[in-house]
Amino acid sequence: MRTWIALLLVFLVLCFCAVYFLIPNTITVKKEARLEVNANAFTREFLHEGNGHLFPANNTSTTVDGNGFVYNGNTFTPVEKKFTSLLYAVQKKNDSMLAELVVIPFRTDTVALSFVGVTHAGMNPFSRVEKLVWAKKVAADFESLMKRLQTHYGDTSTIYGFPIHKVLVTDTSLITTSTTLKTFPDNATVYTMVDKLKAFAQKNNAAQTGAPMLNVTVTADSNYLTRVALPLNKRLTSEGDIQHKWMMNQGNILVADVKGGPAQIKKAMAAVKIFVNDHGLATVAIPFESMVTDRRAEPDTSKWITKIYWPII
Repeated sequence: MRTWIALLLVFLVLCFCAVYFLIPNTITVKKEARLEVNANAFTREFLHEGNGHLFPANNTSTTVDGNGFVYNGNTFTPVEKKFTSLLYAVQKKNDSMLAELVVIPFRTDTVALSFVGVTHAGMNPFSRVEKLVWAKKVAADFESLMKRLQTHYGDTSTIYGFPIHKVLVTDTSLITTSTTLKTFPDNATVYTMVDKLKAFAQKNNAAQTGAPMLNVTVTADSNYLTRVALPLNKRLTSEGDIQHKWMMNQGNILVADVKGGPAQIKKAMAAVKIFVNDHGLATVAIPFESMVTDRRAEPDTSKWITKIYWPII
């Protein structure tokens, strides 16, 4: 009997020793991922200007007093924002961990993420095992959270406010006319110019292939240079103040879809400009609005549909 008790005691001692040997006093967990998103834009939006400490919400996470969030029962509270990382305190009841999400620019359109958490195991062998199990669950949460970032920031409208995508130029032949005004052009002025182009195209047996285009630029003397263009199915010879313009076939152009009036269109133009700068692109021609909605027929500006076109290389 004494032998069995002795063997049991030896076994328990070995188990306890194994716990201390296999589970270090400092438990470190790490998960990594890559996001297909512009590095400049993601760093600016998630780390510096946006509410990066609040992960994209779904049914399993809620904000906590506007500062941090709960995910799978663990409370993530930001404690420090660094230039390339966010430091969180992760807590669930008596368990706690310090975790850092590091953002590493990998390529122009890719960032690498590294989520590293550190917690102390403690001296109690039972608590030590429980702490290891909890730490592994938090590591799984890291992975899930980074996948949510991939989905959320993979959409350009998340960062720029509008869906922006690159397409190839198909409308290559244009006719255009311009005028300089003291005030911002109203619809009547713009469509008078459009009708002039349509009449010229009809006279020359050319068919319109897309919506009328508009560009308004403020000049150095605070006037408004107003340019209107019409895409056609063939080239025409310039005549008077109507000029033929040509865009390179299959050239690259950015497109942003906008619903709303002048303020929303202006906001979209600014967003595309930021997109161009973030991606290190070069503008090769003036950007313009494609007036999909006939603005004379639709007085409600909130219903206007416009496409922003920005030629780039």
